[in-house]
Amino acid sequence: MEVLAELRVPELNETSVATFEVTVSDGTNESKQSLDITFTDIHQEPRFDAEPALLDTLSFDDPVEAVFVDNRISFSMSGANAAFVATELPTGEKLRIQQLGLSPADELGIVNPASILEDPTKPASFASAHVMGASQYYWSSFAVLEEATNRLKVFVQYDAEETLENVLSLPVKSPCASYRITKPFNNWNGPMLIGSREGGFSLIDTKNGYQGSPPEVPLYRTFGTVESFCAIYAAENPLQGQTYNSYDPTMITLPDVVALNSDTNEIYHYKQSVYADPYTSEYGAPEITELDLQTSESLQLVASTRIGRFSDFGTGMALVFTDGKHNGTHRLVIIGTNVNREIIQGTYNWSKGVPADVLLDDLNGDNFPEIVVITETSPDAVVFTAQPDAAIIPPEPNGQWGFLPLLGPSYIDIGLGAVSAVPSIRNALGPDLLLIADKEGKEIRAYATGN
Repeated sequence: MEVLAELRVPELNETSVATFEVTVSDGTNESKQSLDITFTDIHQEPRFDAEPALLDTLSFDDPVEAVFVDNRISFSMSGANAAFVATELPTGEKLRIQQLGLSPADELGIVNPASILEDPTKPASFASAHVMGASQYYWSSFAVLEEATNRLKVFVQYDAEETLENVLSLPVKSPCASYRITKPFNNWNGPMLIGSREGGFSLIDTKNGYQGSPPEVPLYRTFGTVESFCAIYAAENPLQGQTYNSYDPTMITLPDVVALNSDTNEIYHYKQSVYADPYTSEYGAPEITELDLQTSESLQLVASTRIGRFSDFGTGMALVFTDGKHNGTHRLVIIGTNVNREIIQGTYNWSKGVPADVLLDDLNGDNFPEIVVITETSPDAVVFTAQPDAAIIPPEPNGQWGFLPLLGPSYIDIGLGAVSAVPSIRNALGPDLLLIADKEGKEIRAYATGN
C-alpha cells in the first residue's frame, strides 16, 4: 500500500498503453500477473491562443501548500516585489515561508535565506497586505490569515535582503478571506476587509508606518455575526459601466461590501446607511440575492479572486465551485454590481478538472484579461476571456472590461497536481512568469507567459 501511495501516473500527450506487473512470492514459490491499462490523452479543446512554456521547476522535501506574492492586487502585473512559497513542516502543523527568485538563466531558486520564516499555523491563507499606508518605505509585505489561531498577521521586509518581521498581529475570528481596498475613501489608507468563516467580516485600517515604524491600528470594526464570508470584496466600481449613478464619493466613508455566505449560497450586499466618519458610519441591513449556480447539486466554494481594472479598483469577484469529482460539476460565477448598485452575476462551466484556485491574468500579453481556473486533477487550466465593456461607448483601450459575458472556455497546459498559483509577474530579465504550486509533486513550476 505504501508503494501505491507514492505512485504517480506520468503525464501523457497522446493515448498510451502501460503494463503493470505484480510479483508475489512466499520465498519458495513465485507468481506473476500483468495487466495492460490504456491511458487516454485528457487534454481538452479548444486550446487558448498562447500556451505557456515551462521554464523551470524547483523541488522541495515537503508538500507545497501555496505560492503567493506580496502587495499583489487585481490586474496590475508590476505590483509584486517578491514571490514566496509556503511548504508544510514535517510536524504538519506549521508552514515554512521561503522567498523565490529567478536567475538570469531563468532558473528558480530560494533567495535571501534570512527571510525564511517558520511561523504560520495551518490552515492558513495569504493575502496582499498593502495596509501600512506609506508602503514605499517597505520592500515587501504580506498578510497571513490563520484560521486555527484566529489571528491576522502582517509581515514586512524593510529591505530586499532583510528578514521578514511580524509587525501586526490581530485577533480575528476564523479569518478565511481578505480584500485590500484600493480606492481612497476620504482619509483612509488602503483598509482591508477580512471575511470570517463564522463571524461576518471585519474592516481594518492602519495609519502610515513611515521608514520602519510599526503600523498602528486606529480602526477595527466587525459587521455581521455568524455568516460564513470566505469570499468578499469592496464594490469600488461597477462591473459594467464606468461609475455609479447617484453616488456621492464625498459622502461615502464605508465602501459597498459584497460577500458570499457559503453556508447558504447567498450574496450579501452591504451599503452605508449612516453617513459620518469611518469610526461612526454604519451599514444598513444587507440586501440578499441567491447565488445562481445553475444546478441543484450541492457544490463547495473552492476559491475566489477580485476582478479589477488597470486602475486596480475592485469591480467584481470570480468564484469557483465543485462537487469534487474530476468529471463532475464545476462552476465559475462572476459577481458584481451595475451602475445602479444592484447585484449582477454570470455563471460558466467546464466538464473536467477539479478546481483549486482562480486568477485574473493576461496570458498572451494582449491587454485583454483572462480569468484562469487552476485545476488539480487535470493538466489543463481553464481560461475565460473578458471583452471590452459594451456599456462604455466607445470602449476605452486601457482596461475597461465588462467580464459579462466571458468568452470560453479554452485550455492551457500547466501540468497535473496544481493547488495554487499567482498571476503572471513582470520579469525585467525575460518573459512574464506564471508560478504554479504542486503539493503532491512537492514543486513550484515557472511558466513563461505574455507571448
